[in-house]
Formats: sequence, structure tokens, C-alpha cells
Amino acid sequence: MRTHKYRYWYGGKMLEVRSIEFMSDGTYVVNGELVGGNLLENTGLLDKNGKEIYEGDIVWYGSTLGSMTWCEKQAKWCLKMRNGGCMHFNEYFMADKDYEVIGNIHENPELLKSA
Repeated sequence: MRTHKYRYWYGGKMLEVRSIEFMSDGTYVVNGELVGGNLLENTGLLDKNGKEIYEGDIVWYGSTLGSMTWCEKQAKWCLKMRNGGCMHFNEYFMADKDYEVIGNIHENPELLKSA
């Protein structure tokens, strides 16, 4: 069974989630405080340097650059590319591990624009 792990972007900072409670109205309480930031889930994947990959991370895979996102239609993590396409993380990509986290969409949005 997979352990769910999160971090959140709030007030211009990326913060660790130590505790979380999901409310019935769709809001959530993080670390004892009701927050309005962006909750980012851990994918369960590690990049080639052993760094955990979270939703919203900007990832290089070979010559492809994109941001990690959840694809509802396919029910899997995917690398959303700048052209709008998605590279789904299936068993092949999970085993390859030739991908690298270089930032995230909140702290480093310029990475997706400049590449």
C-alpha cells in the first residue's frame, strides 16, 4: 500500500505537510491551519538523483521538458509538455529513471518558458 505524502505552496513558499485533514467542503487543514495554497502530491517516483518527484515538479526526460501532473483520463502521472501533449509514466518510464527534477512550476515557472 502506497503512503500518501504532500507538500504545499502557500504564501510564496513551498512547505512540508506534517498533517492534513480534508474537509467535506473541499478545503483542507494543513499542519493545523486552514490553508488556501496549492496541495501537491508525491508521485511515488524518484528521479535519477534519488529526489522525490511531486506534482508540479519540472522534469527533464532525455530531450523532453515538462511539468508533472495527474491525468484523470488515464489515471496515471504524466509529464505535461509545453506543446500540450502528455508523456504518461507507465512501467517503462518508472523503470528507466533517466528523468531529473530541475525545479517546480511555483518557484521556477521560467524554466518551462526558456527551454
